[in-house]
Amino acid sequence: MRPHMLFYLWMMVATVLTARSAVSLETDQCDAALGMESGAIPDEHISASSYFDAAVNAIYGRARVEAGGGAWCPRDMIHNEGKEFLEVNLGGLHVVAKVEVQGRFGNGQGREFARQYKLQFWRPGLAHWVTYADGRGNELLEGNSNTYLAQSSQLSPPIIASRVRFVPFSHYSLTVCMRVEVYGCRYTDGLLSYSMPDGDPRGGDGALRDLTYDGARKDGWLSGGLGQLTDGETGHTNFRVDALGRGRETKVPDRCKALTDERDIAGVDRPSPVQRRQIRKRERTPF
Repeated sequence: MRPHMLFYLWMMVATVLTARSAVSLETDQCDAALGMESGAIPDEHISASSYFDAAVNAIYGRARVEAGGGAWCPRDMIHNEGKEFLEVNLGGLHVVAKVEVQGRFGNGQGREFARQYKLQFWRPGLAHWVTYADGRGNELLEGNSNTYLAQSSQLSPPIIASRVRFVPFSHYSLTVCMRVEVYGCRYTDGLLSYSMPDGDPRGGDGALRDLTYDGARKDGWLSGGLGQLTDGETGHTNFRVDALGRGRETKVPDRCKALTDERDIAGVDRPSPVQRRQIRKRERTPF
């Protein structure tokens, strides 16, 4: 093996060992409501980009609480720009494992809710607010279909945050209102970031890259953030599948489709050597 490859592998192993020894999240025991409904999160820790009027300002965005106008409602109709948000200051670093949203019931008078939303988070050390994405890179979370039933979303992986923002989203202009709850636990492990080489992109699908890393990516290097090394989740035995067993999307050339089945496309199986020779032969043969 070439010397520079040995150095690269040594850096990867050293980083993994350092991060794993510093952090060990027990996410299965990190599911307590942090206080929007109970009031443990005080009014002064709840803010918003705007509100329609005082009866629907930020402090009324508490899940399962009927007060004021019944929810937080932004001043303007929302669209996909993500300008309106409800912000919750958690009062310190927390592991956030789940979030929950409701619409405005308003004692039966409300009609507004958000069908989809994004979750943004911040903690000391991050240069900017980060939009949460799951292990497949999806940012949109499922919202509500009515004004009264709560909809929860498990975060996989969980995030480390001191503040979170709920950002309602719509593909067309829409009036929305939201009530929210945040679930998790105090973060006491101390590690705020790690740096390491970015994943190996060989194969064309970036399957070895950490899509959940929340720091900076520059020139093949990750810095200033946290990701899969510290998320407390045990990875799947197949590196193309996330911790929940969901396969990453992989683009398959049309010429290969005859030789692959659904499991190949999901990345569970790979073409055999005989199949690969047939593929190469077909690619050399003009149609």
